[in-house]
Amino acid sequence: MDDLCLLGFVSLADPVRDSAPPAAAKLRDAGVQTVMITGDHPAAARAVAGQVNGDVAGFTVLTGGEIAELSDEELAETLPDVDVIARCPAQKVRIIQVYQRIGKVVAMTGDSANDAPAIRLADVGIALGRRGTPAARAAATWWSPTIGWRRSSARWSRAGRCGRRCARHSASCWAATSARSRSPCSAPR
Repeated sequence: MDDLCLLGFVSLADPVRDSAPPAAAKLRDAGVQTVMITGDHPAAARAVAGQVNGDVAGFTVLTGGEIAELSDEELAETLPDVDVIARCPAQKVRIIQVYQRIGKVVAMTGDSANDAPAIRLADVGIALGRRGTPAARAAATWWSPTIGWRRSSARWSRAGRCGRRCARHSASCWAATSARSRSPCSAPR
């Protein structure tokens, strides 16, 4: 170690797309609760949520460790007010189950093998993008090779509005949605 010489620092950034904040606002306006579930540190997760949603002063951030300490009943009382779940590698399935138990219709997006069980369990499971693993794509109700949250969050906003119509008319509507269709939803308006 004595022979090492510091040459500099490297910084990496994964910026939020410009379309994400307006898309998140449209989902909120439509009454859709969005919860970011991430493996990131709580401070990093809060910062990303702030970039997407603006003011995070009132945001509730829950960690995987905190979830592990809660009973299912306590988690059911907590989840409706949660905005971000951080450091959450193993509780995704439990989170989906508790949301469903309290009567929520759950859509889960993901692109990795560790997302696959939760994607499969969700009412609407969505595998993201071409870089998604075969496990995530196999578990999904819906998969698009061209759509990912970071790639086109505006499409997720349209899909969320579509989902409201679909829930009123037909659960099979989501399966009819495709990346090639002009309309994000085939349900009647």
